Amino acid sequence: GDPQPDNSDHIQRFRTEAVPDVKKISAKYSIPQVGIALGDILGKGDAQTFTSMKRAFGETGVPFFTTIGNHDKSSVDYTGDTYRDVLGPRWYSFNRGDVHIVSMDNIIHECQESAGYTGGFSAEQYEWLKQDLSYVPKDKMVILCVHIPFRNSNYAYYDEVLELLSQYKYATIMSAHTHSNINHIHTKNGKEIFEHITGTSCGAWWRSTVCTEGTPIGFGIYRIDGAAMKEWTYKSV
Repeated sequence: GDPQPDNSDHIQRFRTEAVPDVKKISAKYSIPQVGIALGDILGKGDAQTFTSMKRAFGETGVPFFTTIGNHDKSSVDYTGDTYRDVLGPRWYSFNRGDVHIVSMDNIIHECQESAGYTGGFSAEQYEWLKQDLSYVPKDKMVILCVHIPFRNSNYAYYDEVLELLSQYKYATIMSAHTHSNINHIHTKNGKEIFEHITGTSCGAWWRSTVCTEGTPIGFGIYRIDGAAMKEWTYKSV
């Protein structure tokens, strides 16, 4: 969650603190692995900052996917076009084993010239997600990756998206944004949907070595067997 570098010194800290730990943990396992950065790939910067972080993710040796965050828009172009050009689409999905992973842009700007934003999805995104999930059998696991948490929010289409997720045997949400570790359980149609709000590798904006709620800077580790999450932990760097 939220690497959020503002300058080359922050990127260097990410490369010397978080990246070696990811490499060490990755080396312990022979099973397939996927890395996901949950938004705010940069704090301030431009295409070069995205490129530098892309290289840093590559140094882990783990295939990395990214989710767009508010800083990835408001600090660059408000549209997410620069992010898209360097890192890939603002929303997409892919499969690994019995798991369908969806990454979505849930930052809505008031206009393309305004830094003001709120959470939520557009009608276009919601229709895309409905169509995407229509191809996924209900006994599969779905992981929805977003930047802004669903917790305690009435943002556009959040309730409808929870309705879609409740149809699956096992569904979970991965989010970040808060710079703290929070577990939240949503209940929809009698189904519990766990949201993992993941702490950050920058902590409280690189000022120290802790997140905003006091846990050390770090990242989450999730072990999936078949179509279910079997174990999760938080690794401090």
